[in-house]
Amino acid sequence: MSIMLRTRQLIRRDLARLSNRRCASSNGDDETRYIEEWQATCIRPNSFYELHASSRTYFYSVDLQGRLFLEETSPKNIATSLKSDKFLDFFFSQLRPNKTGKFEEYPFFSPCGKESNYIRPACLPIVFHDLTPSNSLVYAGTLLQKFHPSNLRTSSLSGRIFHRLFPSSPSKKSRMQKSGESYGLIKSSIAGKIAENIFFKDDGGMYYVDDEGEWEVGLLPDDQESVSWGLPSSSI
Repeated sequence: MSIMLRTRQLIRRDLARLSNRRCASSNGDDETRYIEEWQATCIRPNSFYELHASSRTYFYSVDLQGRLFLEETSPKNIATSLKSDKFLDFFFSQLRPNKTGKFEEYPFFSPCGKESNYIRPACLPIVFHDLTPSNSLVYAGTLLQKFHPSNLRTSSLSGRIFHRLFPSSPSKKSRMQKSGESYGLIKSSIAGKIAENIFFKDDGGMYYVDDEGEWEVGLLPDDQESVSWGLPSSSI
């Protein structure tokens, strides 16, 4: 089976899941339960967190909706997530790949003064959770990324949809952008709206089409896939 054919099937599967969620809650409940079970396997003994908290070292997780949690938090839901826009904007503006040589099972790092914050996301740490009327994707609390179809990518492993991170000007690169080409996951409810404009052609390619033109939707680079740390994608 070709990569593009499999990706096409995965995207159609995800779109069908989104449609089914509108009709019945059981599918969404099953997926939520699976994600919660995976998150629970990542939690370490309390002694681990207490030991490292004494040196102001903390561990976080980011779910597929972009919600940030202390890793030891259970259960993980909207009530227990960290919600301060000011904190989220600073935390994610400091985000970068973990090159500290410590806690390598946490692929991302966000320093905050003397604090060291390590992050293991379910997919990628940046998740676009809204799309504004002015066509900007929202992540963290209020941070914006201008949407453009040429920056869309899909995963050949999960069928999820992503958007490339790029600065508004060369002098305004984020820590993630300075580390190389990077992407953010588009939350499923927003991805469903975007996917209404994605079509498959006879050549097997995927294209985003609107009144302004047509853009091919390429594959997410292999180094952006979360297979080594994230939520197993083949099971949901």
